[in-house]
Amino acid sequence: MLALGVTPTGMVRHDSFESGSAPWVEAALGKARPEIFDGATGLPFEKIAALRPDLIVATDDYGLADNFARLSQIAPTVSYVDGVESDTWQQRATHIGQALGREAATEQLIVDITAKVMEAALANPGFAGKTLSYFYASQGEIRAITGGDAGLALLRQLGLTISPKLAGLPQADSPGRSSVSPENIGLLDADVMLASYPTDADRTFFESNPLVPRLNAVRGGTYVIIDQPVSVALAFPSVLSIPYALDRTVTAIADALA
Repeated sequence: MLALGVTPTGMVRHDSFESGSAPWVEAALGKARPEIFDGATGLPFEKIAALRPDLIVATDDYGLADNFARLSQIAPTVSYVDGVESDTWQQRATHIGQALGREAATEQLIVDITAKVMEAALANPGFAGKTLSYFYASQGEIRAITGGDAGLALLRQLGLTISPKLAGLPQADSPGRSSVSPENIGLLDADVMLASYPTDADRTFFESNPLVPRLNAVRGGTYVIIDQPVSVALAFPSVLSIPYALDRTVTAIADALA
């Protein structure tokens, strides 16, 4: 909506960020300050109704199956196309653009973002064929991202390929995630080892493992850490978050491989 020049009157708080909004959203909002709702314990339907919205966009509402009927009583509600986790960023953008009557502008946004990804790949031919491990450590667990992830799909478009040591790992309780035990972190070694840590304690947990300094990526300087905003931008791509993630991730990987 913001990318199409439409500022919402209210938004659900994004708990990953202190301000309640992602930095790419903050940048697009400028001085505008929509009302921020706390949706952690459910949507505040009365507050939403009090804003008298013309349209409700709920394309990434994980509880939409339960919320749709009540939201639709307030205003026409835009849902996901196939599923909140399966819709691509292109599907979501197109769906919202149609609801706003801005199809042509949306199509141009998709073309521009796609071109930006292709340009990044062409500008970094050294990425092609490099093996990648992409993982995060949180609360004493290490999870490798092995498939079905939007961020991993974007990294593949840059020419990187998932490490074969990870590709065959069994799935954990979350789709596209595989658990890696501390004694098996050698499985994470790759030409590029991309890591994300929600907290400093999570990073300390991983890096205090005596096996970490022995990894080729660590010894060779291709162990790359992305901060939490970049990790969120990769995991939940949109026409605003992709440029944010792309600029920061490509630069970090290119510097490491230089």
